[in-house]
Amino acid sequence: MNRRISLLVATGFALLLILGVLVSVVMTTGLKETVLRAQASQASALDVRAAVRSLRADYLQSGDAVSRLMLDPTQHEPPAAKREADVNQDRHIASAEAATTRGDLKALLAELREHDEQVTNRIEDKLLALAVREPARAKRVYFTQYLPARAHNMQLVDRALAMASEEVKSSVQLTETQAGETLVLAWVIVGLFTIVGATSGVLLSRSVRTIATRFERAAAEVTEQRDHLQAVMTAMQDALIVVDAAGVITTVNDATCALLGWERDGLVGSSIDRFVETAPDASPSPAPTVTFRARDGSVIPISVSAATLRDTAGTMLGTVWVAHDMRDHVRLLGEIEAARDAALEGSRIKSEFLANMSHEIRTPMNVIIGYIDIVLESQLRTDQRDHLDRVRTSTVALLDIINDVLDISKVEAGKLRIERVPFGLRAVVDEVVQTFMLRAQEKGLALLAEIDPDVPDRVTGDPTRLRQVVVNLVSNAIKFTDAGRVTVQVRPYAATNATRLLHFSVADTGIGIPYDKQGIIFSAFTQADGSMSRRFGGTGLGLTIAARLVELMGGEIWIESTVGEGSVFHFTVQADLDRDGLAA
Repeated sequence: MNRRISLLVATGFALLLILGVLVSVVMTTGLKETVLRAQASQASALDVRAAVRSLRADYLQSGDAVSRLMLDPTQHEPPAAKREADVNQDRHIASAEAATTRGDLKALLAELREHDEQVTNRIEDKLLALAVREPARAKRVYFTQYLPARAHNMQLVDRALAMASEEVKSSVQLTETQAGETLVLAWVIVGLFTIVGATSGVLLSRSVRTIATRFERAAAEVTEQRDHLQAVMTAMQDALIVVDAAGVITTVNDATCALLGWERDGLVGSSIDRFVETAPDASPSPAPTVTFRARDGSVIPISVSAATLRDTAGTMLGTVWVAHDMRDHVRLLGEIEAARDAALEGSRIKSEFLANMSHEIRTPMNVIIGYIDIVLESQLRTDQRDHLDRVRTSTVALLDIINDVLDISKVEAGKLRIERVPFGLRAVVDEVVQTFMLRAQEKGLALLAEIDPDVPDRVTGDPTRLRQVVVNLVSNAIKFTDAGRVTVQVRPYAATNATRLLHFSVADTGIGIPYDKQGIIFSAFTQADGSMSRRFGGTGLGLTIAARLVELMGGEIWIESTVGEGSVFHFTVQADLDRDGLAA
């Protein structure tokens, strides 16, 4: 009888194994081929679309650089940004041409390259040459030639992006078709496997049922003796495991089975090492944490209390483990971490959105200012000129706010670069003072600049960003001061063999800042008093940008202020020294 059962079981398992291997080979081969084709097609299509999207960003960067140069021809950053965008444009066009399989898209990219080389780039080079020498002519070229050429470029890019998206869609449809054919074949084989497997399973189940009946009769006697103990163990919510001196599990409760995903028969009689990462010592002691391995392979953190079982002679018979599931606790910690990550991601997305929006808004603002300047050069009535001057002043103020948003988004995204070039320190400070002298005189304020004789005239750093910090602090000082004076001071702070720290301060006799508000004024979108924006205007970004720029220039910024008496803003910057010990 046992021989017949063994032969039947062996035959059934052999058939199931053969069919299983056949199904696995066919399905694996078909799915592998489908996956490879899908990956190749989709990767190529996605590469094309990514290259075209990057190309669109390159054209936006190039146009933004030219627009900034039109506003301020003395800037050094726009030409470099334009050259960098041109290099990226050529690289992304070549990448898209190499990756695409569509002839019409290749032709469109070739047309875009030719228009860029023959028209747009030539106009941009002409603007770069005229911006410094002939600003008025440069503006006319910008509006009459450059903007239409750039618009044509963007139309070609948009058409290329639409074609790339269609190519991605076609590759997805091809993948779905191939996957459907493979799935139909797999279902046919699975159906055959199910029929044969069900037949074998019926025969096997009859034999197993007979054997199980014999074991049930024997187990009934043991079950009666364990009922009482099992009732106690079942009532426990924590897992209970009894292990003998050899490390073999002898008893478990229902909570243990539910925790590990095994039936009781799969646990009892097995070594504890099979389920626990760290096996119990010969003389176990309470362990605060142990890691269990569940049936599905998952790892479960457990808090364990262990006690030793001994006979009357003191010989160790085994160990009783009471295990508490710590997954909820660990999950809670994970949710806290995920919430933190989500907050960081939200901040990153906000910075990226602000940067993109600032770029998109700044271009039409530059166009508006340019057209206003052109109109102001024509014959106008006095009232018309006065109205246009006010419009231009408001537009420039709005552009300053947009630039602040762009700067803070660049800083938060880590994309703002600090230059290290020689420049005249006194010239920068004097330029800022002269810029605000008329505004200070209109309010009846004295605006002074005091530079210590020990401060070198020539230093190495970023004059643009240093000027931006000083301009922001002086502007705020004049804004919040109704009477008295504003003083800009520069003096040495500290020096080594290689570097020197310069100490700048901007003091005013204005309204002052309460002590409890001084800790937040360098945070983005904040002011010491919510009514400040209504009374004086501003976004609350100026001091934040100043603080980040000072940090990038190797210094720090702080404030001393008393309400009603005034404020003093201090900051330091780092200046390099040459081999002779003088500022470069």
